[in-house]
Amino acid sequence: MANKVKQLDSGALFDILKRANDVPVFHGAARGSLNVLTGTGVYYTSHEWTTECVPGAYDYGVLLVFSAVYFGVQLYFPTKRGSDMPEFYFRVFDPHKASIADKWNKVSGIEVGGVETS
Repeated sequence: MANKVKQLDSGALFDILKRANDVPVFHGAARGSLNVLTGTGVYYTSHEWTTECVPGAYDYGVLLVFSAVYFGVQLYFPTKRGSDMPEFYFRVFDPHKASIADKWNKVSGIEVGGVETS
């Protein structure tokens, strides 16, 4: 009996994401204010269509939003950094409010690498 192999193309991936309720779905461009994006998902940002971006951060980046019953988290990863150290921003918000007023927190200087073997 021959094994059937399904090619993982964009149609197959879309079908998988449609059935996965807890997986953050790619929503595309974050059009408008980041202060109203409270739905779980992945967005990309640009100074051309995104307003109220992270103050002082590069406007092009990726925004991950995780929203639960009692709180939500926004994580912003700029695609350009001001130094050699990686950085990202986060804030926790109340998903029951119409707009997010919480301040952004910056995390920088984290080095991530492989585990050295002896």
